[in-house]
Amino acid sequence: MKSNLRLPREESLADGSYLSTVYANDSDRRRQRNGIRVRVIEYRLEGVPDAEPLYRLVTNLLDPATAPAAQLEALYHRRWKIEEMFDEIKTHLCDGKKVLRSKTPELVRQEFYALMLTHAAIRRLMYEAAQDSGQRPEDLSFLVNRLRAELVEFGVFLPQGIDALRAGFLDALEDGATELNGIARTALLRGWEHWQALDREIAWFDGQIAAQVKHDPNAQRAMAIVGIGPLTASAAIATVGDARQFRNGRQMAAWLGAVPKQASTGGKTRLGHITKQGNTYLRTLLFQGARTAVTTAHTPTAL
Repeated sequence: MKSNLRLPREESLADGSYLSTVYANDSDRRRQRNGIRVRVIEYRLEGVPDAEPLYRLVTNLLDPATAPAAQLEALYHRRWKIEEMFDEIKTHLCDGKKVLRSKTPELVRQEFYALMLTHAAIRRLMYEAAQDSGQRPEDLSFLVNRLRAELVEFGVFLPQGIDALRAGFLDALEDGATELNGIARTALLRGWEHWQALDREIAWFDGQIAAQVKHDPNAQRAMAIVGIGPLTASAAIATVGDARQFRNGRQMAAWLGAVPKQASTGGKTRLGHITKQGNTYLRTLLFQGARTAVTTAHTPTAL
């Protein structure tokens, strides 16, 4: 809301707030058409350094008995929570190209709310893991790379890959021929213990997912496809829901962003790059499963 937005006092309310009308432009204001009735609450932050002289809260909660001004003022700071969720959905989870599968306003609201709950659950888990390990939540995603980088700083080089690092990490710490000093070994060992704790957490979640899909007939049918395991099956069921909403496989592939972009005209078909406009996480799991199925297609299997 612009600081110079005109909000004339049209009706004063008992709690000190007042009703006003917001218009999209000056033309609508002059003709008093297409206005939106709002309630304006003006308040000050007493005793707060560098606070603005006056704050204005505009809301569509018009009844002061249902939503008193004092309560709304106290809750207003929580607006940043929803801003953080918008940032998570648009920037991090969906990279600005999220395609909602819902086709009605009510289902869109439900799907968006589900994304919000997922965001809140993930952030809560990250916070709890950080509290247990004594580190910042944003550090958890970079733990393995940080450990490898610290080893490199002391001239210890291990093969690429998380499995290779896991296999050779303790041997590198115990190798007396390296340049690692006592403080560095202690710090790296703490990082190793933190890594093991995260592995145990991941193993627990994997077990929960496996137990869930074991009793889900839809997940069982998905896992009958080569290259699809419990993780991919559970993600597909949770993301797609009712697959009957797609008329065919190509429509679902287009929803996932796994088909090329078309720019066809004049009877000529022009295919561009893969759109990648769907659910990034599910598409990645399916691509990885397909790659595994292709690479192991000629591998002899035990009878």
